[in-house]
Amino acid sequence: MDNDGRVSPGSAPHRGVRVTDPTERYGEDVLGAVLDERARIADELNDRVIQPLFGLGLDLHGVAARVGDAEARRLATLACEVDGIIAAVRSAVFGLWRSREDEH
Repeated sequence: MDNDGRVSPGSAPHRGVRVTDPTERYGEDVLGAVLDERARIADELNDRVIQPLFGLGLDLHGVAARVGDAEARRLATLACEVDGIIAAVRSAVFGLWRSREDEH
């Protein structure tokens, strides 16, 4: 038994002594830290990945409007691929944000 009355791992519990799980004591703090980190990652992905990709997609559409048909089709295809990447990253970001909101 340690100094604060808890039974240390590996020792036999005695009658009337409660064995505590560290996650009971620290679980809320750890969960909060994990959820805060997920929110931070979501914000970073939005600011550093989604927004620049969106700008790239707009640029591709703009260039496609000023070139020949074959090039325009290729640029439109690339812009659609960028849109798909944005959708995938947004889905991940919303999942990270949602997990934070679900806990509060």
